[in-house]
Amino acid sequence: MAELYQNHGDHIGAIMSSQEFIQNHLRPIISESKLCRKVRTEVMADDIDGERTDVMSLKYGEGAMSLLTLLAYSSKSQTNYFISIYPMLEGNTISAKIEQVLEWDNQIEATIVCSVGDFTFAFFATDYYANKRAYCVGDTLSFELSALACKLEEAQREFSFEGQEAIDWLAKIGQEPTYNGKGEVEPVCFSLEKLVTYLNLDSKCPDEGEFQSPVKKLMSTSLLNIDFYKGDICIHRGDDGNDDEIVIPVYFRKDFFPGVKEPDPVRGWIWIIGQLANG
Repeated sequence: MAELYQNHGDHIGAIMSSQEFIQNHLRPIISESKLCRKVRTEVMADDIDGERTDVMSLKYGEGAMSLLTLLAYSSKSQTNYFISIYPMLEGNTISAKIEQVLEWDNQIEATIVCSVGDFTFAFFATDYYANKRAYCVGDTLSFELSALACKLEEAQREFSFEGQEAIDWLAKIGQEPTYNGKGEVEPVCFSLEKLVTYLNLDSKCPDEGEFQSPVKKLMSTSLLNIDFYKGDICIHRGDDGNDDEIVIPVYFRKDFFPGVKEPDPVRGWIWIIGQLANG
């Protein structure tokens, strides 16, 4: 299995500092959460050595953003072990082919590498603990995908070549420069407002990457009394019309880009998550 960064510290850090979260919020979250699912499956954690045991998921929050806690019961110590806590986000339904299932050491979390056409990306499966048998390499399934921004800002909107740089660039494409009334070369301008890109830069975090896209369908939401924006971004346009276009909602703290409006170009670092649609 590929070496993976197997924890959620950075993902909690996209909401607030991990220290503040643990000290001020973790206990109330566990106390106030509702049971989401209880499944029996194999687990590796502390003194649970691959045994088949009860895994409980607890959900905190009812809106577009919530938190999911995983607990595993140890019959040896008769204790509920805290496995992890991570954000759950409402997403868009995307059909994708599973290329790899990168199961985490605890056997109940996994990163899924998948493809849409020729485009390959990965997401963290928030329901793997309950649906691991459904994640089969080679299958094309419908997933509900979304992204949490670890950082986000307004993207560069344009750039230009001027003077000799403009002349040289136009020469490369077989065009002559144009001049203004003062005899100066008119600049050659390039717009980045509709640029779409998504790049994974760390093989240990295949479900994270750097992106740029216009943002649309903005709305407000919140989690733990922190204000967020939710807006659609495109991480892949596709080569043939819109058949392979991948549009997912990104959630980002309002203080990242307070004055954002549609369709501003935004850029940053996102963590992609997903689950089986209607699963």
